[in-house]
Amino acid sequence: MILPDAALVRFASCTPALNETATTALIRALDLLGQQFVRENRCAAFAAESACAGHLLVLAWDGPALSGCSHDKFNRLFAELGARHGVDLLGAPPLVVAIDGVWTCTDRAGLRAAAARITAVADTRCATLGAWRAQGVGPLAQSWLAGLLVRAG
Repeated sequence: MILPDAALVRFASCTPALNETATTALIRALDLLGQQFVRENRCAAFAAESACAGHLLVLAWDGPALSGCSHDKFNRLFAELGARHGVDLLGAPPLVVAIDGVWTCTDRAGLRAAAARITAVADTRCATLGAWRAQGVGPLAQSWLAGLLVRAG
């Protein structure tokens, strides 16, 4: 099932990047959790994918905002599988950018230091899947992150 543009999203930055094995395990586990949420009528449909060369997880669901308990289940899964595969899914720097074409996670200081070399950014503030599809990845100058650089001046 293809989720509608109105589906809600949650993002998790990943460092180091998810490799193929970790991605497969994580997506499989998230799919099972999503199926549970559907059975429990928490949402009508669920999907997850890796983006930005493995530095970002995109979770999407069709239905109302998920409860804190649902997000706690995601976090437990992130902690368990992250530890198993050597990936930080809960404490990775929150900004996902491409520096000289190579995706990475960074913080505000890293953003400022690499600003001239940033070739793309992921907009993890998108609220819906439609917004992510339309403007999820783009140039720094057209993103909300550009404002961080102006204020830092």
